[in-house]
Amino acid sequence: MVRGGQKLKFKVSSGLKDIIGKEMITNDLIAIFELVKNSYDAEANESKIIFDVRNKDPSKNEVCIVDDGYGMTREDIVNKFLFLAHSEKKSYSEEDYRNKMKHNRQIAGAKGIGRFSCDRLGKTLKMYTKTKDESIIRLITINWNNFEKDSTKEFQEIDVDYQEVDQIDLEKYRLDNFEHGTILEIQELNDNWDFKKFLGLKRYLQRLINPAQISKDDEFKIYLEAMGLDDKKLKKPENLTEKRIINGWIDNSILEKIDVKTARISTSIDESGEYIITELYDEGEQIFRIKESNIIYPHLKNISITLYYLNRKAKRAFTTTMGIPPVQYGSIFLYKNGMRVHPYGDEGDDWLSLEIRRGQGYARYLAGRDLMGRIELNGYQPDFNEVSSRDGGLVKNEHFDVLKEFYMKKAHRTLERYVVEAIDWDRAENQREKGEEFKTASKIREDSIKLISLLAGQVKDPNKEVEYNKNLLEIYKKKQQENVPEYIKNIEESAQKVENPVIKSLLKNNAEAIRKSHEENLKEKKLAEEQKRKAEIEKKLAEEQKRRAEEERKLAEEQKRRAELEKKRAEEERKLAEEQKRKAEIEKKLAEEQKRRAELEKKRAEEERKLAEEEREQVMVDLEAETTKRLFLERSNSTDHEIVESLNHSIEQTSFNIKDAIERINKTIRENNYEIPEPILSQIETIFSENLKIYAFSRYASHANFKTKPKTIKGNLISFIEDYVTTVTDLKEMNATFEGTEQVFKIRFPTMDVSVLLDNFISNSKKAGAKNIKICFSITGGELHLLFSDDGHGIPESHAKYVFDRGYTTTDGSGIGLRIVHNMAEEYGWDVKFNGNNLNNLKGACFEVVFK
Repeated sequence: MVRGGQKLKFKVSSGLKDIIGKEMITNDLIAIFELVKNSYDAEANESKIIFDVRNKDPSKNEVCIVDDGYGMTREDIVNKFLFLAHSEKKSYSEEDYRNKMKHNRQIAGAKGIGRFSCDRLGKTLKMYTKTKDESIIRLITINWNNFEKDSTKEFQEIDVDYQEVDQIDLEKYRLDNFEHGTILEIQELNDNWDFKKFLGLKRYLQRLINPAQISKDDEFKIYLEAMGLDDKKLKKPENLTEKRIINGWIDNSILEKIDVKTARISTSIDESGEYIITELYDEGEQIFRIKESNIIYPHLKNISITLYYLNRKAKRAFTTTMGIPPVQYGSIFLYKNGMRVHPYGDEGDDWLSLEIRRGQGYARYLAGRDLMGRIELNGYQPDFNEVSSRDGGLVKNEHFDVLKEFYMKKAHRTLERYVVEAIDWDRAENQREKGEEFKTASKIREDSIKLISLLAGQVKDPNKEVEYNKNLLEIYKKKQQENVPEYIKNIEESAQKVENPVIKSLLKNNAEAIRKSHEENLKEKKLAEEQKRKAEIEKKLAEEQKRRAEEERKLAEEQKRRAELEKKRAEEERKLAEEQKRKAEIEKKLAEEQKRRAELEKKRAEEERKLAEEEREQVMVDLEAETTKRLFLERSNSTDHEIVESLNHSIEQTSFNIKDAIERINKTIRENNYEIPEPILSQIETIFSENLKIYAFSRYASHANFKTKPKTIKGNLISFIEDYVTTVTDLKEMNATFEGTEQVFKIRFPTMDVSVLLDNFISNSKKAGAKNIKICFSITGGELHLLFSDDGHGIPESHAKYVFDRGYTTTDGSGIGLRIVHNMAEEYGWDVKFNGNNLNNLKGACFEVVFK
C-alpha cells in the first residue's frame, strides 16, 4: 500500500561553498587564473593583479584583481554572480560563439564556479562593479566564514551585503578613472606569498593566455604588482634580470622568439572541418605546405597545433630569456578559446604519452623535453569540456583520444621525421644515377615530392595541394648532415637492445661506416670552407686595395678643392678689408656729425632748462604765497576780532541751547514711546542737523580765513580735519593723536558737514568717558579711509547693527547724533560704519568713514 504521494526537494548546505571553492580549486595559482579568466570573458582589455603583502601576518594582507570589462548591473549580480553554478557562457550556442568570434574574443569559462576562487585566496571579498551606462558603483561584501559556521544552514540563507557608492580609491587600484569594469578586493589572505611564489605566479600567468589568439585590435594584458616585495632587495644584484622582476606587465612571446632558431610545424583543421593544412618551417624559412581534405578526422574542426623542436640553440635562447630550462617551463600546452586548460603541459605531465613512447621504441623518438608548443581548441567545441576540478583537464572521451591521435600523426611524427630520423631517402636513386653530375628540374621536383611524402606520411587525398621550397633538397641534405651524430647514436642504442649477435655486429659495422663517411664529409666540407674563406679574404683584400686607391684619389681632389677655396677666401678677405676701411671713414664722418648735433642739442636743452628753472622758481613763489594762507588763523588781538568773537559766542550759546532742547524732546519721545508721525521726526532731525551746522560755523568763523568760502572748498581734506580737531573743537580734557597726516588727499568737500561729522564723533567720545581719541588716515584706490577710535566704554557687540538707528544711545543722549552722521554720509556718497571695539590700541569704539 502506497501512502503520501508528496513532492520532495533537495536542500543545499552552506558547506557546499568549501566543496566548490577551496576543495575544487586546489591552489592559489589556479584561483588567480580563474579570476583573470573571468576578466577575459568580460571583454576587458587588461587585468591588474595587485598584492599588498607588507605585513608578515597573511590575514592582514590583501589582493585586488581589477579589470575594465563591461561590469555588472544589479540584475547581473543577483541572477548571475550570486546564482550558484550558473554560467551565461554555458548556455551559448554555436551561433553565439560565432558572434563572439566576430569581436575577436572567444569564451573561456563555462562552469559558473570560478568566482569561488575568491574563497581559496582569502576570507573576505569586496566586489566593486560598474557598467558603462550607469553612474553608480555597486558593492557587494561576502564573508566566507559565514558559510562555515553551521553546515545545517542552507546556502541561500546566508546574507550577502549589497551597497551603492559614488566613488572609489582610484590610486589604490592603479586607475585613472573607473568608467566600467569590476574590482575584486580579497582581504585576510589564507596563505603567505614570498618571492618564490610570486615568481611562480608570474611564470604561470605567462602561460595563461595563448598569444596567437590575441590580435592587435583585441589585446588583453595582465599586470602583476606585489607591494611589500621590492624587486631591488634580491640577495645578488646580478640576479635582478628581466626574468626575475615580479612587478610589471606579463609577456608571453617566448615561443615566437625562438622560432628563427629551430624547426616548427603548424597543423590545423579549418573552422568547417573540411581541410587539414600542414606547414613546416626551419629557422623561419618555409620547407613545405600541404592542404588536404579532412577524411580521417570528420568530427574535429577549428583546431590548430603549433610545435617547436628544441635544438641546442633554441634551448639556450629559452633558458637565457626565461631564467629556467625549458623542461621546467613545460612542454605542449592545451588552450581552449585562448585560455589554458590545466594541467596539460606542466612539468611531469605526460598527457600525450610521449615519455612512454620514447621508452618503448628502438628509434630515438621526440619526447616532451625536446618539444614545446600548443594545441588550440577554438570556437564552439561541445565535445571538449573541462572537468569541474580546475586542474583536472578535459573530460576523457573518444573525442579526446582522436585529438591526441591527430596530434601524433599530423604534427608530431612529421616533425620527428624531419629533425631526428634523417633517413637517406635518395640512396637508391644515387646508386642508379652515379654517372649524372646534375639533376634535371623535373627530377628535382620529383625527388622533392618523394621527400615531402616521406616526411608528412601518406596523404590519401588525391587532390591535395603541395607547395615546397625550391631549395628543399639542399636544405634537407644539410639537415641530414647535422643529424648524422644523432643517427649513429640511434643505431648504437638499437644494437645494445638486439640479442642476435649477427644483427648486433651488422648494426655496429653500419654505425662505424657511417661515422667514417661522416668524418670524411666533414673534412671535405672543412677544406671547402677553408678554400672559400681564403677566396673571400683575397676578394676582401682586392676590394680594400681598390677602396684605398679610391680614397687617395678623393683625398687629392679634396686638397685641390681646399687650395682653391683658400685662394678664394684670401681674395674675399682683401675685399672685406677694403669695405671695412670705407665703412670706417663713413662712420667717422657720421660720428663727427652726431657730435655736432649733440652739442647743438645740449645747448638747446640748457636753454630749455634755464627757462624751466625760471618758471619753476615763479611757481614756487606763487606756491609759497598760497601756502602761507592757513585755513585756521591764530586769534588776533584786534578790536574787530573781539567784536566778531563776542557775536559768534552769542550764536554758539543760542545754538547750543537749541541743540539741548531738541535732544530733550527726542529723549522724551523715546522714553515715553510717543507715537510721533514720521514727517515730524524727519523735520526734527533736519532742524537738529542744520543747528549743528550753525553751531560749527559759529566756532569756525572765529578761526577761518574770511577770504575762503565757508560752504565748500577744494583742498587737502586730511590737513583740514587735523586743523579743525586741534584748533576749533573743544576737546577739554581729551587728548587727540593722528596717523597718516603726511599724506595729501585733495578733494572738494563741504566744510560745515565735515565739521558736524567730527563734532558728533567727539561728542560721543566725551559721553563714553574717553580720555584719548585717535584719528588714522589711509588712501586706497583713490579713496580716503578715516578711522576714529577712543578709549571710552565702547558699544556692545550685540548693539552694533543698531548704532545708526533713530533713537539708539548707550548714554543719556538723545540717540540722534549718529543718525545725522549716517544721513549726511548717504547724502554725499560716503561710507560710514562701526568697526567694533578695542582697535588701534584703544579699548573704545572705532568708526570708519570712507570719503570718495
